[in-house]
Amino acid sequence: MVRTIVKGSERQRGLYERAVTLRYLREHPAEIDDFLDFYHVNQRKLMIACKNTMGEEIFPPEMAVDIEREYGQVKDKFMVTDCEKCGTKRLNHTWSKLDFVAMANKTTLGKLIVPGYFIPLRQAHATVASMLSRMVAGDGISFLDKAQPKEADNAESLTQYFSGCFESPGRTFHSAGLERTK
Repeated sequence: MVRTIVKGSERQRGLYERAVTLRYLREHPAEIDDFLDFYHVNQRKLMIACKNTMGEEIFPPEMAVDIEREYGQVKDKFMVTDCEKCGTKRLNHTWSKLDFVAMANKTTLGKLIVPGYFIPLRQAHATVASMLSRMVAGDGISFLDKAQPKEADNAESLTQYFSGCFESPGRTFHSAGLERTK
């Protein structure tokens, strides 16, 4: 198994975001409907991206109509003011009015925002930090091709912790129908 900080960070960030979201929803159940309804916004975004890259015919017409209808039923609740001066609105990029860091800080997982979110975020995108973490200087600059076991072990430890957050009892969701259960 290749043990790199990048591999561990990918899983770590994803699990942290899911753990924070589930913890937040557990503590703020009035927002569960928004979380579930945003699924239809994401389905439409995906459909548009697929059509733009693979062609209009990628979705059967009846499926496209269903996606548009379901999106139309929920989109207004996710509109945010884009310009205070003229009152222009746009579709929010997420289901919550809170940004992810603010949401995390409203849960007990907020104190893990740096190792769970910010450090993995640096590895997930092409940033100076992500480039420098895998580069070595010598007769020139080259990419480090060795495993980074210490960083990978740290990422794996946090990943295990975040995985445990999903085992707590409480409200669960059935993904196929997206219906809430107790």
